[in-house]
Amino acid sequence: MAGAQGLRRRRLVVLHDGRADRERSPRRGPAHLQDRHGVQTTVYPAVHELESFRRRLPGVSLPHSEEVAASMFSIPLFPHMGEQTQDEVVAALSDSIGG
Repeated sequence: MAGAQGLRRRRLVVLHDGRADRERSPRRGPAHLQDRHGVQTTVYPAVHELESFRRRLPGVSLPHSEEVAASMFSIPLFPHMGEQTQDEVVAALSDSIGG
């Protein structure tokens, strides 16, 4: 992507109508942004699903937290991000999730 540099900050995108995973919707969300547009994204698990918490609290289920975590992902944002790069990220996001 033109002008892209190392990420300093991230902003979260929340899909209110579904999961951000490849299995349910290959054209929606982070996989499509990365594969088609080259926009780096990250999907984070719910905090209690991280290995350090699972070891200490095995078997814990927090369905609401899991649902929210499954429906969000991060997109790049950094202080020196130029307008062209911002426009590219916004266009890619629009293509990927519609809007």
